[in-house]
Amino acid sequence: MQETQFLAPELRSELEPDEKVLWVGQPDAMRDALSVTPIFLFAVPWTAISVFFLISSFTTTKQGQSLAYLAIIAVPFTLLGLLLLSTPFFAYFSTRKTYYVATNRNLYIFQSGKETSVERYDRLDLANLSRTEYGARGTLSWTLQGQSARPSYRGNKQTSEVVFKNIKNPKELELILRDNPARSAK
Repeated sequence: MQETQFLAPELRSELEPDEKVLWVGQPDAMRDALSVTPIFLFAVPWTAISVFFLISSFTTTKQGQSLAYLAIIAVPFTLLGLLLLSTPFFAYFSTRKTYYVATNRNLYIFQSGKETSVERYDRLDLANLSRTEYGARGTLSWTLQGQSARPSYRGNKQTSEVVFKNIKNPKELELILRDNPARSAK
């Protein structure tokens, strides 16, 4: 997916008219889903115990009185367990809506969903490329130089690093960016 015509219209509309797309990719959604496996494994017994406690609160009596009032305690624990059980699905589907785009001027991180988030980083402001590989996938990260750290669209915190995580063949992207030096907007 190297050409602008293959980009979704909402991604294409973010690019400047004379900006040339060099690379488009997505993070590996399955790897992100698997990264929250410890949370899922913790949630299985948590939810089982919570459900057991919830059912017990309705079926157990003490001297002829129902203990259903204990459900007030069991319901939040059960709901939390169900939320924790769903974390791999949330991770998978949110990652499927993330796109990374490298152009001759900028790097973009697009996240679509109920709200669309677009992060744009001028390639001239990026330094200290770091590549981590694991099999055919890997992560590229850059630091923003000096005053270039911008507020993020998420939470207004200062962003000091740009990360393309879990991408296919990160060395290929590194070589593409090296072979196509950043151009200014002039």
